[in-house]
Amino acid sequence: MIKQLITDVAYENITLSQSLTRSKLIASKINNDVFKNWIKREIEGYDDNDALPDYRTIPSPTFLIAEFPLGEMHTIEVSIPDTYDESIKKKTYFHEVLGSINSIEDNINSIPGAQGQINLPIGLVKIYSGLYNKQLKANRGVIRSGHRLVSRVHLKNIVEQTKQKLLDILMDLNEQFPDLENDFENNRQNNEAVSNIITNNIYAPNNNLNNAAGANATITSQYTNTLSQTQENSLKELGVNDDEIQELNTILTENNKESSTFPKKLMAWSASVASSLAGRGLYDAIPKISEFITQLM
Repeated sequence: MIKQLITDVAYENITLSQSLTRSKLIASKINNDVFKNWIKREIEGYDDNDALPDYRTIPSPTFLIAEFPLGEMHTIEVSIPDTYDESIKKKTYFHEVLGSINSIEDNINSIPGAQGQINLPIGLVKIYSGLYNKQLKANRGVIRSGHRLVSRVHLKNIVEQTKQKLLDILMDLNEQFPDLENDFENNRQNNEAVSNIITNNIYAPNNNLNNAAGANATITSQYTNTLSQTQENSLKELGVNDDEIQELNTILTENNKESSTFPKKLMAWSASVASSLAGRGLYDAIPKISEFITQLM
C-alpha cells in the first residue's frame, strides 16, 4: 500500500488531494494524531485557531485605493510604521492561506496572470486608512476599498511543499518500517519514531535550496548583511544572474531587517527574478527562490 502510494505521489499518477485521502489509511495504521490532523486540514482547510505550517504564510503586499475629486484615483501601498507591533506588520505584508489544497489549486487556475487580488474587508480598509488621514484630508480624498496581491508562484509553492512533505513522510515511514502494512507494532518505541518522522517533516524548518544545485550545494537563508559566496553560487545555478544577485546584496546591505520597507523590497526582488526565470522556462527554480526570500524576512 505505502510503496504504491509513494510511486503514485512521486509520479503524479493521482491528484494531491487523492494522495492525501489515501494517506489516511497510513495515518490510521500508525495511529498518529499529528499526521491525521495535518491530512484533515490540508484536505478540508485550516481554521483561524489552527497552528498553520510556515509554508502556508506567503508574501502579500496590501494596497488601498484613494479617490479624489474629478474622478482621480491613486493606489497606495500600505506601509506600517516601525513603531507598530510586529503582528500588525506580518498581517500587512503576508497572507495566511487557510484554504484546502483543492481550493488553492482552483485559485491558481483562476488567476489569469502572475498575480491575483483579494479584496480587504471594509473594517480593515478603515483601519489602514487611518495611516493616511492627514494627506487625504488635505487633498479632499477618501479611501473606500483595498486589496492585497497574491502571487501564483507562491500559491504553487504551497501545493509543491505539501506534496514534498507528504512524499518525505511516506518514504521515511517506508524506510523505518519496510513492512508497515503487515508488521507494525503500536508500541512506545515505534510511536516515538513515527512522531519524529511526522513532526520533523511537517513543522521543522526546511529549505529546498539546500539541495537545489546538487548534493554538494548548501545555501541557508538566515539574515546577514550580504550573501555568502556559497549562497551566490547556488543562486546562480538556479538561474539568478549577477545583476540580480548584486541587487539582492544591496537590499541586504542598505536595509535594517526591522524596517517596514525591508520585506517589500525583498518581495519586489523575488517577483522580478521569478518573472525572469519564467521567461527562460526555469519554472522549477521559482518556488525555491520564493522560499529562500520568505525565510529571509
